[in-house]
Formats: sequence, C-alpha cells, structure tokens
Amino acid sequence: MEFDSDNYDPLRVLVAGVAHEMNTPLGVCLTLHSALCDDLTKFKEAYENEELCEEDIDEHLKATQTYFALLEKNIASAITLTSQLKKMSFIDSNWYECQAFGEIKDIIAAQDFPGVDDINFTVTGEPSEFPVKVPSETMSHIINNLINNSVIYGFADGREAEIKIDVSDHRDHIRINYADNGSGIPVAIRSRIFDPFFTTGRKIGGIGLGLSIIYTLICSRLKGSIELNEQESGCNLIIDIPTTVAQKQ
Repeated sequence: MEFDSDNYDPLRVLVAGVAHEMNTPLGVCLTLHSALCDDLTKFKEAYENEELCEEDIDEHLKATQTYFALLEKNIASAITLTSQLKKMSFIDSNWYECQAFGEIKDIIAAQDFPGVDDINFTVTGEPSEFPVKVPSETMSHIINNLINNSVIYGFADGREAEIKIDVSDHRDHIRINYADNGSGIPVAIRSRIFDPFFTTGRKIGGIGLGLSIIYTLICSRLKGSIELNEQESGCNLIIDIPTTVAQKQ
C-alpha cells in the first residue's frame, strides 16, 4: 500500500500511538491486580484453616511488596503517557495573536522544572512586524519541550549547559533558532528524532514524545516547519511559524 501524504494526519498518528503504548502498563496493572487477588484469597484461606507458618507469611509479604512495586512503576508510566496526551488537548482552543520574541522571553524567565537551574539561557531578537496566531499555551509547550529534551539527552553528562534562542522576523514567518551545547544527536538516528515513541533514553525516563509533539504542533496545527540543522556538536533546531500576514494570503 502506498503512503497517502494527503490524508496523513500526524496528530491522529500520535494519539493512536499513545493509546497503543497505554495498553502495556494498563495490561500489566490488570495482571498484577488479578495475581494480588488470587494470592490474598489463598492467604486468607490458609489463615482461616490455621495452616500458616512464619515462612508462608514471609513469602506472602515479599510477593505483595513485589506486586506493589510493579504496580507503582506501571501506573507511573500510564500517568506520564496521559500527561503527554493531555498536552494535545489545547491544540484547537483559544487561538490568539502574540509576539513570539516577547512570549519566548517570558517563557524562559518562568522556567521552574527540574534540571534548568544551572542552564545559561540567552534569548536574542526583536518583536516582529506581524504577530503569529497560535492556540493557547502552544508556544510554552514548544519551548518547554525543547528545553526538557536538552535536559534529558543533551546535558545528562553534567556539562556546563547553555541554550541559545534567536527569534528573527521574515515578514511572512518568524524563525526560532534553538541551539544547545549538549552532547548532540548521533548521525544514525537524526532522521528519526520526530518519530512518535522513538527514544534512546527509556532507561532514564524518556518515552519519545517530546519532539514528536513539537513536530505535530508546528507542522500540523501551525502550518510551519521544524528542521534539524546537522552539526558536529550540540542540537540546533530551526523552526518557522507563519505570521498573520502569511495566514491572510
């Protein structure tokens, strides 16, 4: 079957992927719940029949602790996926006009999530002649996901972290040049960084949705573009978002 680019909806693909991924932790939780119930029933019967010994109690407690640890892990995974999916719910609501440069400066000034305290931020540029029209919180989600991606993958080795964001006016679009001095992206995976659920960091909590969500927001909803500027070190992403003058043409 040939790929139908005209009917390809990256948002639909992303949501379907989230639903597919959600089945794994929820399925594990259901299995663990069933095992806990069976184990508790057997333990209760043995207790009522006065057949328990100290070894049986120890085994029951150890098994229960294991079950609950696995439940906690999989519930956390489901919550993380749900949180990522929730970020897509605002996409079609409350569109408004904003000056990207000022908005990005405000977003950077408000950084308050783990890992950003030691990052040296530099934001350059100037207000554009024409604003961009975006859904509520879109710009915040784009910038915050970019920074979070740098924190998780680029600065994991504890290096002195720097992030530079330049905003330039091209009349029919504004360009956001995002660059960090992190460890960079290996050549072998550069073509896949925007694929939903592709990640090299599952062991450190990555689920592969950050850049995919950014891609969906920019390309599908804002009708813009995002490209990786390939270089030897660090990560450099070039984002173009149409201004209101382009949207009226």
